[in-house]
This record gives sequence, structure tokens and C-alpha cells, in this order.
Amino acid sequence: MNHPVKNQYERFPYPPIPWLALPRFTRLDLENAVSRRDRLEDYFSGSTEQVNALILGSGTFEPAGVATEYPEISSILAIDLSRENLSRLQKRMRLARLFRKVPKFEVRECDFENEDPSGGRKFQWIRASNVLHHLRNPEVIFERIHNWLSDDGVVRFSVYPRSSRLGMRWLSKHFRQQNVDPAQGKPQFMKAIHQALNQLSSDDPRLQAWEDCIEKGHISGIIDAFFHAHENTVTLYDWVRLFDQAGFHWLGEGTNRDDQTSRIVGSEPLTILDRARLLQAMDDWQDLGSNPVFWIRKKTPEEKSNAIRWPELASVNESENWKIEHNELRNRANFLAKQVPSLTVQKFFLSP
Repeated sequence: MNHPVKNQYERFPYPPIPWLALPRFTRLDLENAVSRRDRLEDYFSGSTEQVNALILGSGTFEPAGVATEYPEISSILAIDLSRENLSRLQKRMRLARLFRKVPKFEVRECDFENEDPSGGRKFQWIRASNVLHHLRNPEVIFERIHNWLSDDGVVRFSVYPRSSRLGMRWLSKHFRQQNVDPAQGKPQFMKAIHQALNQLSSDDPRLQAWEDCIEKGHISGIIDAFFHAHENTVTLYDWVRLFDQAGFHWLGEGTNRDDQTSRIVGSEPLTILDRARLLQAMDDWQDLGSNPVFWIRKKTPEEKSNAIRWPELASVNESENWKIEHNELRNRANFLAKQVPSLTVQKFFLSP
């Protein structure tokens, strides 16, 4: 069966980090992770030595980073569509074993959206970093993850913020309208990229999207950012709704502190509905500087019995006019903020 996403990563493995490069986890990395509350210990109550980790859409690098940060965990199962991604990952892990302790490690080439990668096992930690928005049917993935997770386990996943990536999607559309095609070969492809960029005025937000892109230094990064075979533009509000309805409880955010809802409300308690509204308002109102990171766990029977009703979030049409689009997003942010019963939120979003 032809799978466009698989075909993309077979040709352009991602991330494009040489397999000889091994990850490091420094004291500064630890301090940053602790400050963001983005550590397994923040959410998993058991011993990390008993953790079996499942990494969905592993790419060429992430499992090596997990193994470096948590060499004591029991095992890592890395899942990816791309044989080339997994081949580079295996080389990296074999090299790592020569210099450091590495958990039991295995890879599996698998379309986890339609296949069961678990082999009947349960995992205490499931990770899905910047991969769920590339699925064809993201509505059902949390039900599948629920089946693979142990009762005491936790899930860490990150996704694209829909509104904050608007400029990138506009630029992607511009490239395609100018017939920029990766199949041209790298020299012609890069020449076409720069010809298309030269057509934009200096104040065009699409040009700023290119300047801000940290992946533009490598062809695989450009492909992933602007020519991806499939990207679902699901709102952050809807990602929260999907995992809540699949039986998950929101534990915390692991993204940069400036992009966390706690930056606005601190420790003020909010319902999951209000926190989802606030997060979407932040995405609509400001340009989030990092992809949101969620930590979740299975709901208890009592939590399941207190199901909430999720109102439909009004969609914003992606126009060709930046000012019109910005006003629509600002109006939606204000509308969502008004629905959050928090004086802090009202003051942040609605004050003149």
C-alpha cells in the first residue's frame, strides 16, 4: 500500500542528525526540564527502573535521548513507519552502548495508527513527540494508546499549535503555488525555494515564518516543515477534548514556561474545559514559541463518571490576508477567554 508519510521519511529521514552524534543530558538540561515539570518523575509514582517505554514515531534520534536521560529504565520499544529512520536509530544506539549504559532496546517498523505495536504488552510510559498531527485519523489514536498503557502509566505527547503555525502553512502554500518540488533534486529545489522567497515583500509574515524556522538548514528539515506529506490542523482545544473523551486525565504541561497556561493563572485551579479554552486563546492570541507538551494518565472510575460536555469550537477560516486572519484569531481568543471564570484570565486577555 502506498503511504505518503512513509515514502517521505524513507527518502528524507528525520531528524537529519548524523548517526555518529550521540545525545547529551547536562545539568542545565536537567534544570530546564525540572523547571518546566517535564520529567517522568513529576508524574509517574513508581520506580523508573520498572518502566517499559513505548516511543511512537521515534524518528532517528528521540529514543537515544530517552536512553541518555533515563539509562535505568527497563526497556524501550521504538516504533516508526520508516525503515530508514529505524536503521539510523539502531546504528546510533549500537554506538551509544559502547560508551554508556543503555536500556534494553528494540525497534519495530509499524503503522501504529492501524496496527498494534504492543505485542500484548503494557507500557508504563508512552511518548509521541510531534507525530500525532501527521495521522490520517487522529480522532481514534487516544483510544489505542489507552489500550497500550498500564493502569499506573503516563503518556507524554506534543503536537503543533494550529494558529501559531499559520505563517508556516501560508508559506507552504506559496511554495506549492510556485511549483517548488522536492523531486527536482537538491540544487534545483533550493534554487526554487529562494526564488519563491524573493517574491515576498520584507514585511510579509510568510518571510518571517521562513526566518523563524530552525529546520531550514537541512533539506530534510525543510521538507518536514513546509512540504510534509500529511498534516492535520487540529486545534489545541480539540486535542484536549480528544484525550479527555478517550478516558485520560490531564496531569500537566511540559513545554517552555512562557507557553504554559500556568504563566497566566499560576496555581489557580481550572477545570480541564477552562484550561483547554485558555490554551487555545493563547495559541490564537500570541505566537507560541514551542509546541505544547501534554502529560496525561488514565482516568479513575470516579473521574470517568464526571464526564463533561465539550462545546464545539468555532473554526477560523484561513484567509489570504494576514490582518483579517489576525483579527479573527484575536476575536476568538477574547471569546474563549470570556468563558474562563478567572479574574486573572480576564485581566490578561480582555484589558484595554
